[in-house]
Amino acid sequence: MEIIINSENQRDKFDIIKKKILRTELGMRAIAVMYNEHYYDLVSSRNIYRLKDNVFYRLETSLAQYELFTNEISRFNYVMSERTKQESEFCFDQFKLMPYTSKMNLMTSSIFDSIIFHSVSIFDYLSHYISYIISPNKCNTLYWTKLAKSAYGKDNYISKRPIKEVIKQVDDYLVKKLYDYRSDLIHNSHKQCSFHTSFNAKSSNIKIEIEVPEQLLKSFKNIKVLIQSNKVSVQDFIYSLLIEIFNVIESLLSALKIEIELYSQLRMNIVMPKPKGLILGLVDPVTGLELSLSELLWNQYKSNN
Repeated sequence: MEIIINSENQRDKFDIIKKKILRTELGMRAIAVMYNEHYYDLVSSRNIYRLKDNVFYRLETSLAQYELFTNEISRFNYVMSERTKQESEFCFDQFKLMPYTSKMNLMTSSIFDSIIFHSVSIFDYLSHYISYIISPNKCNTLYWTKLAKSAYGKDNYISKRPIKEVIKQVDDYLVKKLYDYRSDLIHNSHKQCSFHTSFNAKSSNIKIEIEVPEQLLKSFKNIKVLIQSNKVSVQDFIYSLLIEIFNVIESLLSALKIEIELYSQLRMNIVMPKPKGLILGLVDPVTGLELSLSELLWNQYKSNN
């Protein structure tokens, strides 16, 4: 008899997320290089890459939390399996199971909350990166809430830029929900994950399902639809949430590319080169065409799905 936790394909999903993070860093690097090429900002090479690296750090910490969660699931599975080997009826005794499941519930819920906090931080860091690129005042970058408020508002530099529509869409679709849920965790109450057990008579195995809080499913109906299930495991929700974050970041990067090209100062950078100059005229190894460094990086980003 064995106790099984729903952890199918978690290593594969971890590897996918890791590749998505590296791909997202490539896209942000392409935009940073493009900004450096097109804008006459004498300190751009110092500031824009620092802001890009801040976002990358937050993405990596989210991955670390995801790995911590999956490792905790694996450890719990091992402990419970070993305990069952020692006492075959252990898994049927709710009083004996309770101390183990209660501890696991606390661990998984706290790590899950941490992932939500990290997810919100990703967009705060990303907001500083975005506002630095499009703001006329490079010393005053914005947190996401102020960036979104400006996009919804009038008579400010963000509300007059094409990217405002993408910011509003991303805020309404995902980021506002993350902020609201985090705020509820901070100010109102914690939301523990729920445990459900089922017994397979044929294999004599007990399966433990760890599901996300019901309130979270109501807040993130788009995630629930994405998974296409009536009951959503914590692992699947985290994975799908991170995938959605990568998708909306790509939308924002595409909008930034349009902004940079629309308000380009490339000619000035060519006529009056900045101290570190520009890297122009690279050859794309795939097409053989001559491209700027940013174009080459951007094409690599878009082709690497």
